[in-house]
Amino acid sequence: MAIIYIISMAVAFSFYFGGAQVVFWYKYLIALLWALSYLGVCIFKEKKIKGNSAIIIKMYVYPLLTILAWSSFIFIFHSPSGANIGNVTRMVSNIVYLILAVTSAVSTTYYFGKKVIKYSIWAIFISIMANLIYCIHLYGLGIFLQYLPQAASSTDFPFGSVLYNFASCIEVQDATLATGFYILYMILFDEEDSIKTKLFYMGLLLVCSYLGFKRTEFIAVIFTVIVMWIIKKYAIDLSLMIKVIGIAILLFSFGYICIVKWDLFQTIIDKVGANVTGRQNVYRNLARYYEISPLYIGKGFTFVDKTMYDTTGFSAHNTVVRMYAELGFIPFIIWIVWYLIRIPLKILNKFGEKNALIVMTSTLYLFFTYCIGNSMNFYCIQYSFILITVATFDSNGKLNYKKIRFKI
Repeated sequence: MAIIYIISMAVAFSFYFGGAQVVFWYKYLIALLWALSYLGVCIFKEKKIKGNSAIIIKMYVYPLLTILAWSSFIFIFHSPSGANIGNVTRMVSNIVYLILAVTSAVSTTYYFGKKVIKYSIWAIFISIMANLIYCIHLYGLGIFLQYLPQAASSTDFPFGSVLYNFASCIEVQDATLATGFYILYMILFDEEDSIKTKLFYMGLLLVCSYLGFKRTEFIAVIFTVIVMWIIKKYAIDLSLMIKVIGIAILLFSFGYICIVKWDLFQTIIDKVGANVTGRQNVYRNLARYYEISPLYIGKGFTFVDKTMYDTTGFSAHNTVVRMYAELGFIPFIIWIVWYLIRIPLKILNKFGEKNALIVMTSTLYLFFTYCIGNSMNFYCIQYSFILITVATFDSNGKLNYKKIRFKI
C-alpha cells in the first residue's frame, strides 16, 4: 500500500510537468479517493468521524466553510463589478480542494502513521525527478549542467534565453515549497530517526529544494528555525508566545497591506536592492482591488486572484494581501487569529507543548510563503501543512480514539 501511496501522491504533487500545468482533476481525484478510503467509510458505517480526525477537521475545515458562506453572501448581495458564474465555480472548486487537502491528509495518516512523512518525501522526490528528466530530454543534458551551478541566480537569466526557459521548465513551486515543512520537521522535531537516516532524507529534500530554487523557502525555513529555537532555548511560555506571534503577524500583515496599497513596495525594494522579478507591477494591480477601512467587506474568495489572472496573465503572488482583498477587514482579522492563535492554543491544550510547537512551526512557515507567493493555491503545500500536524500527534493512530461526535 505504501507504493500505491508514493506513486499516487507523486502524481498529485505534480503541478507543472515540462513547463505545462498538469490537469488539476488528477490531484482532485487522487485526494478524494484517499479521503474516502478512511473518512468515507467512517461516515458510511458509523455516521460520524471520531477522535483526532474529528478535531482536525473541525479546526481546519470549519473556517473554509465559513469563507465559502461569507463569499457566497458577497456574490449574492454585494457582487463586485465583473463577477460572473465563473467566479462562483472557482470559489467552490478552491474550497473543495482545500477541504480535500485536509481530509486526505487525515486519511493517509490513519493508514501509515508517522511513516507517511517519509513516504511523502519520496513522492515529492519522484515528482521533481520525473519533471527534471523530462526537462533534460527537452533541452539536453548540457543545458542542465550549465543551469546546475547557477540555480540560485536563476531569476537573473536573460528573458527568453535557453537557460531562462530551462529554469522555468524545471520550476515546480508546489512541491519545492512543500519541502520546507519536511525540512523543518527533520531539523526541529524528528527525535526517532538516527542521524544517518535524517541526513539521508535531508539530502533528498535539499536536492529537491535546490533544483526548483525558491528564495522564499530558504528565507522562511531560516526565519522559522530561529523563532522556534529561541522559544525552545529560553523556555518561553508557549501560550504567551502563540499570542505574541499571532498579534505580531496580524500587525505585520496590515502593514504589508498598506505598503502595497500606497505603492511603497517599489521604494522599499529599491533601497534594499532586491530582485522581486516584477512583483511590484503585480502588486500595483492588486492594490486596485481593495480599500483600507474597517467597513471594507471584500470581493469574495478567489475573485481578485481570478480577475487579475484573466486580465493580466498574473495572479496576485501575495496570499496575505489577496485574502484581505477577498475577505474584507473583519473576516481577514478572524482568518489570521484563527490559524495563528486559536488553532495552536487548542492543540496546546489538547495535545501538549510539542504538538503545539509543531503546529506553530508549520503555520509560521506557511504564512511566510503567503507573503510573496500563491501557496494557498497548491495542493502539495496545503496537504503537507496538515500532514505534518496530524502525523506527529502522539496519540494519533488506530487506537485511543476519543469519542468526539462530528455531525455531517
